[in-house]
Amino acid sequence: MDEPGIADFFEGRYVLVTGATGFMGKVLVEKLVRSCPGLSGVYILVRTKRDEDPQRRLEKIISLPLFDLVREEARRKVLVVPADLKLKGLGLTDAWRNEIKQRVSVVFHSAATVRFNDPLRESVLLNTRGTLELVNLALEMPNLASFLHVSTTYCNVDRKNIEEEIYPPHADWRETIRIVEHADEVGLRVLTEKYLGIGEPRGLPNTYTFAKSLAEHVINDHADRLPAVIFRPSIVISTDSEPVAGWVDNFNGPVALLVGAAKGVVHVTLADRNIVADYIPVDICIKAIIVSAWRKATDTAEEKKKVAVYNCASSSTKPITMGEMVDMGLSLLEECPVGKVVWVPSGIITPSYLVYYVLFLLTHIIPALIADVALTLAGQKFRLMKVQRKLYLANTALGHFTTRTWRFGNERMLHLDSLIPLKDRAAFRFAIKEREPIDFFEKAVWGGRRYLMKTPDHTLESDRAHYRRVLLATRFIKFCFYTGVLYLVLSSSLVQAPLQAVLEAFAGTSPSTAAVGLTLP
Repeated sequence: MDEPGIADFFEGRYVLVTGATGFMGKVLVEKLVRSCPGLSGVYILVRTKRDEDPQRRLEKIISLPLFDLVREEARRKVLVVPADLKLKGLGLTDAWRNEIKQRVSVVFHSAATVRFNDPLRESVLLNTRGTLELVNLALEMPNLASFLHVSTTYCNVDRKNIEEEIYPPHADWRETIRIVEHADEVGLRVLTEKYLGIGEPRGLPNTYTFAKSLAEHVINDHADRLPAVIFRPSIVISTDSEPVAGWVDNFNGPVALLVGAAKGVVHVTLADRNIVADYIPVDICIKAIIVSAWRKATDTAEEKKKVAVYNCASSSTKPITMGEMVDMGLSLLEECPVGKVVWVPSGIITPSYLVYYVLFLLTHIIPALIADVALTLAGQKFRLMKVQRKLYLANTALGHFTTRTWRFGNERMLHLDSLIPLKDRAAFRFAIKEREPIDFFEKAVWGGRRYLMKTPDHTLESDRAHYRRVLLATRFIKFCFYTGVLYLVLSSSLVQAPLQAVLEAFAGTSPSTAAVGLTLP
């Protein structure tokens, strides 16, 4: 008899997914529908957003190129549940709550607010209390086989070496939830500095990492009744191969910076060229998530009472520095320009906040101000300064992570790959050790062109020609600029007098008898 496999395990089951409207959630839903054909259904918790109801939001997701292979199947199997993780009881009606409790046997919790600058209340209510509310729902499920919580490798960045284990809490999660529910904004601002340890050597950089670290302890404190997995991905980037290579749908993370630099909009980045960057393609991450949930469900009764922790990271097996990543991306841009570039990419990287501020002012703010004046005179409403402000806030928020290196132990994750049944390896093997960074960053650049900039392939040759023209124009402008600077320097009185003396001395004459001199108008 064949060994029970991963797809076999999901046959006839209903699963619950939170965060299905996010980047990872979309890829997770697509993969479950495509690679687990016997799955009965996927419940997704979706809130109304900007007056757009949950069903309409689902239809927009299924219409993405990501779902080209399973669109009709997804329409049949994905069940939208109106909910809000920031509300007590998740905002579920009694009817929905009862249906989910009776049907669902696997929970994938990936919903989170990932904005680093969120107020403490917002981050804790969704990332910490939202996790608690979902745990309470899962504890009422009579057939629960596995509960997977998506955390982050960066929730313990007060340490340099982060292993696949639970670390001591940064605060009491029960007390923190109680405080954010009742404290006023002034009090919360003071508490935020205390909680994060701002100014301390081992402090946390933002409310996101703090709230996610508390959420891990919500899971851990219910482990005796919850077959739980804490899954920690590093920085998640575009797909490696499934269902299409290079798919991405948001302007967050390194791919967005590469695309911005490729377009000629991003000129300077706050980062250290020498740090080891840790990135993981989203489809590899999702395969590992599904395998992790399957593995927990097949554990012994005793093992199910212990939280399984996995660091889904790549730097310990395939290290790449920030400088290598940027150079790699820039080397691909002449072959794969992201549409009509406005300037040739420069790829300036500095770890100094002061140098970054100065260069950002010179290369971003001043040109944006000039462009905005020109756009205003032309009657246009678009404002580049708004774009530059977003770039600045995003880059400085990421600065804590792009100027430091951590080591993420991933031995359990690597071992998990070896446990995948033979018949499931084609669909679920993630093989982190076998992936080369150049491969997925090349796919990421092409994906940025196709899916972020939405540039059709048939314009590729004209875009390459445009890139070469801009390259020549850039070189000519730089030549004129540096020639002008040299001219002004040589024309100054500070240079003229000593230069005249040197030339006369070289000719063997004195300044009073020189027959030949250098005079610039």
